[in-house]
Amino acid sequence: GQDITTINCACSSNSFDSVMSAGAITAEIRHLTINNTGGGDNSFGVYTKGVTNGSFSMDNVTATATGGTYNYGVYNNSSSPSMNNVTATATGGTNAGGVYNTQSSSPSMNNVTATASGTGNNFGVINNNSSPSMNNVTATATGGGVNYGVQNDSSSPTIRNSSFTGSTNSIRNSGTSSAQVADTMLDGPVDAG
Repeated sequence: GQDITTINCACSSNSFDSVMSAGAITAEIRHLTINNTGGGDNSFGVYTKGVTNGSFSMDNVTATATGGTYNYGVYNNSSSPSMNNVTATATGGTNAGGVYNTQSSSPSMNNVTATASGTGNNFGVINNNSSPSMNNVTATATGGGVNYGVQNDSSSPTIRNSSFTGSTNSIRNSGTSSAQVADTMLDGPVDAG
């Protein structure tokens, strides 16, 4: 389980370094903890690219990232993985994000806790040109700089039964974002875009 099975790595360079990386495959990781202590520019716990239709899933996974300039617990690039009972944490660095969805990523996020705390810009969840389905997601950003619970940049997420906390904005919509939000608690200012 997550408290016993742990994969650790000090994966560090200036490229996309992660402990666990998934491309266009069909696979599942479950009941484990993944820690990346980084050291270079980028530190990611789990990195996906080109995953379609939930063919890659994370179930009961804890993913952490520290030690880089840019730290992300889970980074989804042009991917649509299934994320169930996932805890994604990023600490330190000038940018920290619990979960980063970018380049038309549409993950299914259920029972996800995303936390970020660094010296610069912190994001519980970042959606950049993406359309995730977010149900029962807790997103928290604390630390120096700006703190967004959820940042939507030209994105259209569907959000239900969630809770977002950020001292700068609990949720921020920019660009052509059109978030559909229902039954969600927002702790912090709202920027509807």
